[in-house]
Parts: sequence; C-alpha cells; structure tokens
Amino acid sequence: EGATLDMSNAWGMNAGSINVSTNGINLNTAGAAATIAGGELTQTGGTINLATSLDSLRFTAPFTATGGAIVSNGLVIFDAEGIVGPSADFQMTGSAASIVVTNGNVLSVTNGDFDLGANGDDVGNVTTIGNGASLFVNMDFDSGTGDVMDHRIELNGGQLDVSNSDAGFAGTDTMWHLSGGVLNANSGFCLVSGDDLIVSGAGDDHVDA
Repeated sequence: EGATLDMSNAWGMNAGSINVSTNGINLNTAGAAATIAGGELTQTGGTINLATSLDSLRFTAPFTATGGAIVSNGLVIFDAEGIVGPSADFQMTGSAASIVVTNGNVLSVTNGDFDLGANGDDVGNVTTIGNGASLFVNMDFDSGTGDVMDHRIELNGGQLDVSNSDAGFAGTDTMWHLSGGVLNANSGFCLVSGDDLIVSGAGDDHVDA
C-alpha cells in the first residue's frame, strides 16, 4: 500500500514484471496508490500488473510504452505525460478498471485493440480527465470488445479525442459509438474531438453538460 519507486534518472523495463498490490489495512479495502516517480520510464517489454480491483498505480514520472503489457484490473493515474504505442498491450479488464488523467497532463494510447471501457460498467469503469488534460485514443472499433464505449466518462474541463482505426466499422473509419455509457461534462471547458460521436443504445445512454 502506497509504496513509491523513485528513480533519479531515466530508466527502462524490457522484461520481468512490476506487480502492484495496494490492498488496505482492512479486508477488502483499497489503500493508497503505489507511485512510480522520478526519471522517465520507458517500457519495451515485461508486464505491469494490477491484479485486483483494489490495486492502483500513479505515474508521476513520464511513461512511454513501446512494448510489453500493462494489465489493469484497478486504477491507473497519469500524473505526468503518458504514451502507449501501437506495439504495447494495454489491457483494461474487469468491472473496476479505470483511468485518471490529472489536471494539465496528456495520455495518448494508440494500441488498436485497447478497450477504454473494460467491462462497460458505468459505475465501476470510469475514465476521468482533469482540467486542461487530454486523452487521445486510437482504437479499432471493429475488434470485438472495443466496438463501443459503454462506461462512464467524466470530463472535468478536459479533452477526450477518439479516432477509429478500422475502416470496416459501420462502413467508415470516421465514427465511434457511445452505447450504454455516460459522458459527463462537469466543469470548465470540455471538448470531445476526433471522429464523429454516435450516441446509440437501449435508452441508458446520455451526455450531460
């Protein structure tokens, strides 16, 4: 719980694993997030693993993944610039997998089969984008679980930019769907950009501003 790995210089990970466990003192409670701080981390291999919904990891160091895997059942907080390239494997799994991009920071994910909404739980799966922050996502919306965004998105004065990388989805590569999810624009100037947003579904979808 709350452990910090602070490297004074830039460093890399090309094998092995970083296992994040942040269970609280009491049974079935979440403790403080673990932190990777200091110099920039470049991941070219290996696995960063958040095995349970109680686990959380905060990056206060810049982070770039060009390979390897990030497997998250919990919460990943980007308190610095984050870049996840197309050859890295960012897996959001389970009903609590969530992302926070804090105020003024930028996260870019171009791993095509990335599923931002994980299980599509609009209570447990939450994407939060802070004031002046941006999340750029390039997803293959015809790759199965990533066909729609069906979770909760909280824009707190930030930007969500979504691009569809699959020309076969609905006959076009210029649209994405919010289906069964919630998009809240809570405060400040909020922006949804990129390809066209189509809101569809069975009546649970809504965009609040």
